[in-house]
Amino acid sequence: MRYLILRGRHVIAAAALIVVVILAGGCKGTLARNVVPYIPPTYYNCSETTINNLWAAYWGHANPLPDAETVFKGQAFVFKDIIIDDSMLASATENYIWVNEIQCYFLQGGSANRLKAGEKFDIVGVNERVSTEYSERLVFTGCIFLPAGSAQLPIVDTSGLALPTY
Repeated sequence: MRYLILRGRHVIAAAALIVVVILAGGCKGTLARNVVPYIPPTYYNCSETTINNLWAAYWGHANPLPDAETVFKGQAFVFKDIIIDDSMLASATENYIWVNEIQCYFLQGGSANRLKAGEKFDIVGVNERVSTEYSERLVFTGCIFLPAGSAQLPIVDTSGLALPTY
């Protein structure tokens, strides 16, 4: 009988444990949605552009850069406010998703399972190369899909590389 009776600090500890269990169960879904994923430190020096501007730097009709691949290979870029649509999700695999003309390989496999049509993201990744499989397409690696506006990228207002604007 004496083991069933809680005294003094044991009562406080038991009450605290009950409160933690209740709160943890009630906040589970909200917490997972609001956490910003890990961002590699080098991504904070990325260049902000649009997919159209980067594509035009390679293949645009008005002044494409002759050495675009040399200039932009290995550079981290962020594309802001990209809305995920059904066609992107339909073409997604365990390892990558097509975002317009860019084949984005995820930093973490299985990331496509967390994306939903209509959601808006800032997408950051590294320009790996020009695709050898698809004409006028780029391959990005280490892509992270951040809820739009959840992280300040690039960390400063000026990008490391200036891209032409079309």
